[in-house]
Amino acid sequence: TGTPSLREARVLLVFAGALGDFLLLAPAIAALRAMGTAVELSVPRALQGLAHDLFPGAAGPPADGAAMRSLFTSEIDPTLAAWLQGAARLDAWLGELDALARHARALGIAGVRRLHVERGEVGPHASEAYASMFGVRPVLPPIPATWLDEAGPRPRGLVIHPGAGAVAK
Repeated sequence: TGTPSLREARVLLVFAGALGDFLLLAPAIAALRAMGTAVELSVPRALQGLAHDLFPGAAGPPADGAAMRSLFTSEIDPTLAAWLQGAARLDAWLGELDALARHARALGIAGVRRLHVERGEVGPHASEAYASMFGVRPVLPPIPATWLDEAGPRPRGLVIHPGAGAVAK
């Protein structure tokens, strides 16, 4: 869980979910970063721009790319192995954990967790549930300055549909 041992640690998040779930996870990522955790993200290609805007810095290969798929094969992609090396923990919203854990152990990562996309009609709000997975309270990520810059180029529009897979979202 997200204990003080994560302070100043390098934690890798491999999130293969969609836009809405990523936005609900963002306050947990912001909370981890606020406490000094070096969080690096691997997200689907469609979310990479948003993820970089909200959480600039080092990032992993796309969660929906060939390199990431090698986590579930006998031989890991060298680019992915280089990103994984030296991490204190790997949290993944991916399938089968055995191959993932085996590769992580071979690269010296002691902590590997398989997390789930928050679903359900009852219980805490999804953003609270994601934050609890890390033992933190959600923090709103800062709005990127480029989004507020009236003189600069405007980012593409973002439309969020009010529907969701669960009422709790």
